[in-house]
Amino acid sequence: LVGSCYGVHRDAGRRLARAAEALVAGGAAPDVKFLCGDQVYLDVPTDYAETEHPREELEEKFLGKYLATWPDAGLLPLLRLGATWLTSDDHEFWNEYPAMRGVRGRTPAWESIARDLFTLFQRRDEPAAFSAGAVSFFALDTRIDRAERFEDFCPPARLEALQRWLDGLAGVGVLVLGETFFGEESTARMALSRALGELAHRPTIHGTLQEYRQYHA
Repeated sequence: LVGSCYGVHRDAGRRLARAAEALVAGGAAPDVKFLCGDQVYLDVPTDYAETEHPREELEEKFLGKYLATWPDAGLLPLLRLGATWLTSDDHEFWNEYPAMRGVRGRTPAWESIARDLFTLFQRRDEPAAFSAGAVSFFALDTRIDRAERFEDFCPPARLEALQRWLDGLAGVGVLVLGETFFGEESTARMALSRALGELAHRPTIHGTLQEYRQYHA
């Protein structure tokens, strides 16, 4: 099972929990899940990042977000079903992370607390490749170590591990990503959004992985 973008603030009716219960009742509970980012939305409400906040306030608020997301009223009913591989996306930090780093409330304190909590709750090490029968899986996180200016979207060592996995495949390989790796191209709308962001001193990354130098290396 593959999923992403769970906002507990939009799940007052416990829809995710009910969906997990339905999977079990229907005999379709997954053995493995890949949750590909935005398991939490630290930047909600959306204007919170526009003002700088004391470190103690950020620690309390962000920990509270995780504690609200992980129990029975949130992700836990799904997390209980089989193994889970987790990768990050921008809302584990702020919208369009790492763009706008240092702008208004997007301080080093915000970023370090967000990274610490991601490590504590979601992933301490890079997920290892694994096989299920003749099918092999590799999860690649292209967000947490992404460069701000279209250079690298993950550490070079991680791409080397990906290449070794590809070279060693003896059957079907499934590469799990939080966004499209093939076929997506930059659009005029993306280019315009980026240009306007630069003019307003609010740079954004509305690009695609194909726009990164590392993609073509």
